[in-house]
Amino acid sequence: RAERALMFSVVLLGCLAVLAAALLVAGLRWPVLLVLGVLFTMSLDHLGRLGLGFLTANNLLKSATVAAVLLRLVLGGERIRLPAMLLHFVPFLAVAGLASFYSPEYVVAFNSWMRLVFIWVFTLIIANVLRGERELKLVVVVMAVVLATISVLAVVQASQAFSEGLLAIRRLGQAYSVGVRASATFFNPNKMAVHLGGMSILVFAGLPSIRRRWFRLFCFGSVLAGLLAILVSLSRSGFLMVGVAALGFLLSRRHRRHALALILLGLLAVTVILTATPYRDPLLDRFGSFGSLGDDSSGQARTSLLITGLYVFGDGPNALWGTGYKGYTRAMQSHLYPLMSHDAYYHTGIRNGHNVWIAILAELGVLGMLAILLFFATLYREFARLHRSRLSELQRCLLIGLVIYVSAKLVDFNLNPEFEENMFWYALGILGALSLSAANASTDALPHDRDYQ
Repeated sequence: RAERALMFSVVLLGCLAVLAAALLVAGLRWPVLLVLGVLFTMSLDHLGRLGLGFLTANNLLKSATVAAVLLRLVLGGERIRLPAMLLHFVPFLAVAGLASFYSPEYVVAFNSWMRLVFIWVFTLIIANVLRGERELKLVVVVMAVVLATISVLAVVQASQAFSEGLLAIRRLGQAYSVGVRASATFFNPNKMAVHLGGMSILVFAGLPSIRRRWFRLFCFGSVLAGLLAILVSLSRSGFLMVGVAALGFLLSRRHRRHALALILLGLLAVTVILTATPYRDPLLDRFGSFGSLGDDSSGQARTSLLITGLYVFGDGPNALWGTGYKGYTRAMQSHLYPLMSHDAYYHTGIRNGHNVWIAILAELGVLGMLAILLFFATLYREFARLHRSRLSELQRCLLIGLVIYVSAKLVDFNLNPEFEENMFWYALGILGALSLSAANASTDALPHDRDYQ
């Protein structure tokens, strides 16, 4: 049996290697295939791990994409254009890079900074590869398929949560694995919920531009499946993202009718889950916890960590340049909030601020906060500029979705500390593609514009 298992593993790895080689060769001709493939690999999370922490299917495919585009630059003389909003992220990269040298966690800080630079480079690649209407349509298609696949897996997993099925949730003992919280391919249900929330927003944003009824129904169904997956993940940050997105789409004339239909079906799904499934009590507990965050152990720990971060920020020169990139985990040990409970510090395993803004203040000081505020201010200026530009129906729908998604992430960053989230930066790559497309359209129109002449 061991020999057969080994043989099967070797054959499987060989098939994957052949598939990867074929995809890389095709990617040299059509880089958009690699960019679309990343939508799948970044949704694998822990199932995509191939060994060491950094060795994942997602990182390998991103590296292959960057290599393929660079090779095309060398051989074909193509140009890489830099959108303004990505250019305005460079000051934050510079501040974080300098802060990694005096960080008490130098190795962790430098590796994290290199990861952030790599993500920024890949976002630039996305902006340059998704050049036209066809590429954006393919993004919506692939995103809908991946969203449906991961969501259905989570729902099936949830249906076996109280049984011994093949996909039944295992009580592994970690804080985020205890109970009946579905996580599909993700190791953490909160990460799955936020990831699927981002995909759901962008797929839903593209609905009004879809002409084929059957595909519109498929996209609508995939979004509904995504909402069900978020429900069974019992993720409060996922619930909050869905609520913010629903309010945003209700304000959009293009999306209001679809949003009302989805809200009604979502309420029906919640009713069915509460009345006909064992998820009734866990779901009611999670909904009820919004009204008792001060008494909830997780809420108390997050509040204590937030105040601890302010203590770090207020310690002398830290207010200007911080304690060092990714230095919060070390600095918090000497700045702990006095009322932080023993359980919150020793037994939850939480060692970061769980709030992006507080983490930036503590680690990078005022300089880092000014740099990140410059970046987000540029994003919203870009949204306003593109809103005044001539865009196709799909581009305008995606622009609305991007505004709603980035706004929802600004709220989510108060709950989840991962600024390098894959879905967030992929969305920024789509925004960069819209910016470059609008710039091309404006340039092409100039010779024929009498006012310009």
